[in-house]
Amino acid sequence: MNIEELKKDKKYAKVDFEHADLKLGQLGEITTYDKLKVLFPKIQKSKDFFSPFDYYSNDENGEIDLLVEVKTRRVNINTYPTLAFGKSKMSAGNGHRRKNKNIRILFCWLLENNELYFWEYFGSKSKLEYEFSYISNVKRHQKPSESVMVKTEFIKPFNYHNILSAK
Repeated sequence: MNIEELKKDKKYAKVDFEHADLKLGQLGEITTYDKLKVLFPKIQKSKDFFSPFDYYSNDENGEIDLLVEVKTRRVNINTYPTLAFGKSKMSAGNGHRRKNKNIRILFCWLLENNELYFWEYFGSKSKLEYEFSYISNVKRHQKPSESVMVKTEFIKPFNYHNILSAK
């Protein structure tokens, strides 16, 4: 589906097609939500715009048992040796893990050709799978911020088998 077809689809009515990076992220969230919903039927979009995670679900007691952050990138899985997200998101996940040790925390990347990948963060058990670095978006004139650089060898295609075996 190209941009002109998407503009006509009611599902994408709220997407701002005039701002490329914003558009990419918004389309990524819509595409990813549909894929997440298949494996996590209780998943919901975070209502707080400033929430560090895009999606969550609650267990039968109303406690958060799943957090998902989605990053959309114009690269393939092998373009770089790592994929990144802000360290503050990992810190927020650690806060939730202190409340619920069984919580699942997924970082997803929607890459070129709508390929969805994920990395599950298991706290200290995952420490060999990533490193910290300061990076910035030069196009947006951002100051460098501390980021988590996940090694692509630990990032898996998002599918039923990989999600179940990651637990």
